[in-house]
Amino acid sequence: MTTPATNALTRSLKELHVNTPTPFNGDRSQLRIFLLDCKLYLAINHNIYDNNDKKIAFVLSYLTGGDASMWKNQWLQSKQTGTTLTLGIYAAFHSDLTDAFKEEQVQNSLHKIHNLP
Repeated sequence: MTTPATNALTRSLKELHVNTPTPFNGDRSQLRIFLLDCKLYLAINHNIYDNNDKKIAFVLSYLTGGDASMWKNQWLQSKQTGTTLTLGIYAAFHSDLTDAFKEEQVQNSLHKIHNLP
């Protein structure tokens, strides 16, 4: 028999299916929007994505194709020790991702190329 408390717990653990983030392929001009979409989804579903590993895995699942997929594979390899995978703290992961895909890096590189003799 289900009790009101059981029903409330079951309801609170259901993921709200709002629009998920558009997968990120490494287009630096889309990173800010991608991360905001992830932040919204994680906030709305905070009862499901309630620890660092779950949050990181969620975002990683949307790094598909192009430079993003390559970065994801390299990042995951850096977190593996033997058969153990330690993802770490979400804030550090977020910082790593943001640093890797800063739009300014592209603009600086284009500026340097433009100024070549």
